[in-house]
Amino acid sequence: SDEESKSRVTSWAVNFDLLLQDTAGLATFTVYLKKEYSEENITFWKKCCAYAETKDEQKRSELGEAIFREHLSSSASEPVNVDSKSRSEVEAALSQSAASDVFAQTQKQIFLLMKHDSFPRFLKSEIYKQCILAEMEDLPLP
Repeated sequence: SDEESKSRVTSWAVNFDLLLQDTAGLATFTVYLKKEYSEENITFWKKCCAYAETKDEQKRSELGEAIFREHLSSSASEPVNVDSKSRSEVEAALSQSAASDVFAQTQKQIFLLMKHDSFPRFLKSEIYKQCILAEMEDLPLP
């Protein structure tokens, strides 16, 4: 409905989960994180979601290895900021199986990091202000 879309951007400010569940919100937040040089957090978070939702165990196993290699290993190309205990727990878990919740704890750490660190800054950012203005004027989001 029109009323729903009217308060869509505003709702992002109220609830970080809503922001991430909204395709436009996720895209806008990702653009913001790129500018902040912390895009690896949202990339990791999205990959963990995909991992948990993958039904095929072989595919999940391959995905898990890739996520670990790119974000958690000592030679990660896009390292995320999780503690070494969590990192080694994930490594150990992956060597045992590709359980769908292997990344749950590290994903939660990154979620909270974004929620308490990047998200408040995002709400003060120029890109968010532009989205609010676009919404108020019934224009497409930037």
